[in-house]
Amino acid sequence: VTGQVGVDATGTLSGTDLRSQAIQAFTNLTTVLKAGGAAPRNVVTLTILVVNYKPGDEATIREVGAEYFAGNAPVVTLAGVQSLSREGALVSIAATAATIGASFNRPPERQP
Repeated sequence: VTGQVGVDATGTLSGTDLRSQAIQAFTNLTTVLKAGGAAPRNVVTLTILVVNYKPGDEATIREVGAEYFAGNAPVVTLAGVQSLSREGALVSIAATAATIGASFNRPPERQP
């Protein structure tokens, strides 16, 4: 799952601060995971990009993320960036989830 930013279902930014956008981005991530048959507990890695990152931003991201990953914190890469593709977006979250016995809709193998 990639590119989860702080916009709601209408495409409107959830706010102008990192906390409100992070809450929405993690909520969006949870929605996409569920649509794919996974949950936050299945996330093994996160990549989080924060616009104009400051040292205090890590605490905000950890605090918000703890609500979604209670007791099962994935490995996190947190990086500061100059900007994101969405004007006004302050955070973007990408995740890798692993599920046991996952089934993917793959085309049948070709026989020689």
